[in-house]
Amino acid sequence: MVLAVLAYGLGADALGWACAPLAQWPLGEGFAEVGALGPWMAGYVILYCLRMLGGVVLLGWGLVGWRLGSEGVSLVVFAILALAWAPEKGAAGAMAALLVMEACMGATFWARVLAALRESRHGA
Repeated sequence: MVLAVLAYGLGADALGWACAPLAQWPLGEGFAEVGALGPWMAGYVILYCLRMLGGVVLLGWGLVGWRLGSEGVSLVVFAILALAWAPEKGAAGAMAALLVMEACMGATFWARVLAALRESRHGA
């Protein structure tokens, strides 16, 4: 599943990267800044895909509290970073905060998944 999610994420990344500059065409000049965020958005997609798969695994294993706690902490991280970065850097700052949040959640989810796998191998 991880390989399928990575393949899907990379394909969506490429599409997002290529199409981001086109956003201003149907949406107007107010969205010109979105085109510059293409690489950021591409990074978001792969992080989101991996985070979602990790979250589903945690739910499937009954680790609901772990998932909810990790999401709560990551949302606090996002709020702090968005408040710090968005006023100064605009959309790029908000997107950077979003990327950090997704990376935090994904890393936390997958660290717990790997720990659970180790525990099950050692009979804990």
